Amino acid sequence: MKLLFICAALSFVTHHHGTFGGVDVSYTATAEDTTLPNAHGDPAGALFSFSYVRQGIKDPTSRPVVFIFNGGPGSSSLWIHLGALGPYRVALDDAVHPPTGGPFHIAPNPSSPLDVADLVFIDPIGTGFSHLLAGGKPEDFYGVEQDGRATLNFIEQWLTRNHRWASPKYVVGESYGTLRAAVLSKLMGGGPSGSGTLPGLSLNGIAIVGVALAFLPSDLATQNLLPSLAATAWYQGKVDKKGRTFEAFIREVREFDGGEYGLALYAGHGLPDNQRKAIASRIAAMTGLSEGFVLEHNLRISGHDFANELLRDRQQQVGMYDGRFTLPAEGDAGDPVADDPAMGQYSAAFVGAFHQYVQSELQVSVDQPYQVIAFADVNSKWSYGPQGMLAGHAEDLEAGMRRNPAMKLYVMSGYYDLVTPFAQAEYTIGHTAIPADRVQYKTYESGHMVYLGESNMRAFAADVREMVTR
Repeated sequence: MKLLFICAALSFVTHHHGTFGGVDVSYTATAEDTTLPNAHGDPAGALFSFSYVRQGIKDPTSRPVVFIFNGGPGSSSLWIHLGALGPYRVALDDAVHPPTGGPFHIAPNPSSPLDVADLVFIDPIGTGFSHLLAGGKPEDFYGVEQDGRATLNFIEQWLTRNHRWASPKYVVGESYGTLRAAVLSKLMGGGPSGSGTLPGLSLNGIAIVGVALAFLPSDLATQNLLPSLAATAWYQGKVDKKGRTFEAFIREVREFDGGEYGLALYAGHGLPDNQRKAIASRIAAMTGLSEGFVLEHNLRISGHDFANELLRDRQQQVGMYDGRFTLPAEGDAGDPVADDPAMGQYSAAFVGAFHQYVQSELQVSVDQPYQVIAFADVNSKWSYGPQGMLAGHAEDLEAGMRRNPAMKLYVMSGYYDLVTPFAQAEYTIGHTAIPADRVQYKTYESGHMVYLGESNMRAFAADVREMVTR
């Protein structure tokens, strides 16, 4: 066995004061490298993280610490860092119509749960300022299992360096980060078939945000998408609201979705024509699409087709990542991220404000670009294992929850998310053996980034605060 001496190559420490949850807090911000080994114990990667630790705590072991990351794979933690949980946030007067050109600004974030927990934002290798070292290779980190082990290694090192092994510990993972959280919860149990060691790490709670744990068969995926299509149509004013509340409308859609619609999809081509037409009429009324369009698509509407069709009469396209956003349909170059009406509009404000924050407030000076999302170098090289992207990882979370009966699970989704629909998240968790009394479901009037918008951000941060204080 090789012994690896771990030290931080870069470290930037600043001291701050703010008001969070109505409490005045003095805290230390540490932006630093942590060296990670490969399977042979040789230095292979430098993971950069941002830690916020409250000062003046008499017994740090009683204070929770929350480890937070986004997804991709290949995404930095910028989004949730500056969008919801960090001590500062991107300043957006209207989240659905964000500035797409400078100036971009930051503002204090009084909703941050820094009053009740220390926060650690993780940028996986290849994202943010994290990078491979001279002896590192992409295959050391760019895969489901490798990434899970690297995240576990980082958390172990952070707890050791900060003397926090006895503290309550939580994880918040968004998008692909929900898969990372699931794998991590299993690896923490260790064992010969797990991490190959006995980490002895346990979590008090996990929050999975924009759940991407399973790829469902086509008809199940179609069925679980319908409530999100209906919610988006409601927001865009394409359904007859008839004096109903949004909540009542969604209940109606879900009853139809779990009953008549599910049976119609199951019947396939054996569905009688009169029933097919009746189902199409119901779908049209709920989604704002024409009955003819629904019939042409055999009652099975994809998120992409819906996004292009819903506002065709206005010559607009709605966002897949957040159905509240729109852009002109003409001029779409076809990129699934850069041309998405949501990602294409809010990214500039987040990225511009984050660079300002890191340089001015945290005084970080690094001679390399901050990789917001590394599509080419990380995402395209990712190994999902023998089964590829179709491999589900809900069972990893199921195993982690079984091994740790004290752990709670928060499942957080956005109504207008057409990429990871809220009904699919509920279906996925509902088809595991995780006890229902250990799961809390939270749904926000937002999209894939559930915290986008002032009221959503406050609600999301309050739910994270609830998780660590219950």
